[in-house]
Amino acid sequence: MNAPQGEINTRSYLQLFNRATLSIEVIVIFIAGLTAHGLKTAPTAHVWVTTGVVAALCVLALGLARFPVGIGFAAVVQVLLVLAGIFIPAMWFLGGIFAIIWIVGVVLGNKIDREKRQYMHSHPEEYPEVRGGGYPIR
Repeated sequence: MNAPQGEINTRSYLQLFNRATLSIEVIVIFIAGLTAHGLKTAPTAHVWVTTGVVAALCVLALGLARFPVGIGFAAVVQVLLVLAGIFIPAMWFLGGIFAIIWIVGVVLGNKIDREKRQYMHSHPEEYPEVRGGGYPIR
């Protein structure tokens, strides 16, 4: 959703990309668990405990995404997602792919947010709120 005309869009793209990746990961983790269970690639208990724990951590990371600790927690979740390959072999691949997607999202999100702040500070006539010390990116 775009900001109404005259209002500044202060949404953080770093948070947006982080949340999008984590949301999709929850779905993929569940599907990987179902696949591993159906193909019997690991013991049933390992599959569902691993799926449940990693999915719960993704949901927790989604809740923490708006706080500064959220990115750090999401990084830990990415590592655990790759390590879930110990119990569900397909997660070596899926976890690695999503870790790469998450890293690219963090790098690009930071870059977009930084450039957005720089643009706002270099065009104070368009963004009068900046004169008072800066307009925060949420």
